[in-house]
Amino acid sequence: MSRHIIVKIGYIGTAYEGFQKQKHTKNTIQSVVEEALSGVFQENVKVIGASRTDRGVHALAQMIQFKELKPIEQDKYVYILNNALPKDIRAYKSYAINENEDFHIQYSSVKKRYKYLIDNNRVPILTQIPFALHYPYKLNIDRMKAGIKLIRGKHDFSAYASRYSAVENCIRNIFLAELEEKTNGIIEICIEGDGFLHNMVRIIVGTLLDIGRNTYEPEIFNKAFLSKDRKDLGKTAKAKGLILENVYYREEFLND
Repeated sequence: MSRHIIVKIGYIGTAYEGFQKQKHTKNTIQSVVEEALSGVFQENVKVIGASRTDRGVHALAQMIQFKELKPIEQDKYVYILNNALPKDIRAYKSYAINENEDFHIQYSSVKKRYKYLIDNNRVPILTQIPFALHYPYKLNIDRMKAGIKLIRGKHDFSAYASRYSAVENCIRNIFLAELEEKTNGIIEICIEGDGFLHNMVRIIVGTLLDIGRNTYEPEIFNKAFLSKDRKDLGKTAKAKGLILENVYYREEFLND
C-alpha cells in the first residue's frame, strides 16, 4: 500500500521568498525542498505545506507532505533531507500515513500556533536581530495586554486580512492570545487558532504596537470586528519577527 510521508521541518526564513512555490523565483522553501527530494530520488517530488508563510517568516514546526516514491523506513527521511537541504532548513521528525487515510496536511490540522518577537531595547540584542522586530520606542504593555485579550474567541476577522486576500469565510476561532514582556526587553506574543488569514497575525501585532504607543484604544479590535474594514486597524508589522511555532493534528494522525 502506498504511503504519504509527513515531515516536520523548521527554517530561518530571512533568505527566502516565503514557503509557497512561485513562478518568478525558485527561492522558496517549497521549491528548495522539492528540488532536494527530487535530486535524491531522481524523480519529480511534489510537496505541500501546512502553512503558506510569507517572505522572511520563520518556522520551528512547518509540516510538509509528499507521496512516497520508494519504500524507505520513515525515520530515515530526516537524515535524507538534512543531507540534501541547505543549513537554514532542517527536518526534525517524519511520519508515514497510508494513502487511503483521510488526511491532508492543510485541512486536517486542528490549530496552529504563531509567535511574534519584539525587541524593545534601545539597542537590539545581537542574537535576536534575525528573529525579532527591533522596536526601540516606549510601549504601554498594560494597554497592549488589554487589547490582545479582545481577539480571543470566535470572530469575523475580515478586517484582519490583507486587502489582497480573497478568502470568503473569515470566521476564525482564537484559542489563545497572550503577550508577555521578558526581563531582557523582548516582548513575546503568542496566538493559537483554528486558522489564520493572510497577514492576520502581523496586522494584530502592528495594531498592538499602535495601542502601546497610544495611537489607538484597545477597543479598536472590537470596532474592527463590527466594521470588517481593514482601515480600522493599525499597520501590518514586518515579517521578520513572526515564527510558525507549531501545527497540531489529531493524535490518530500524527502521534509524537
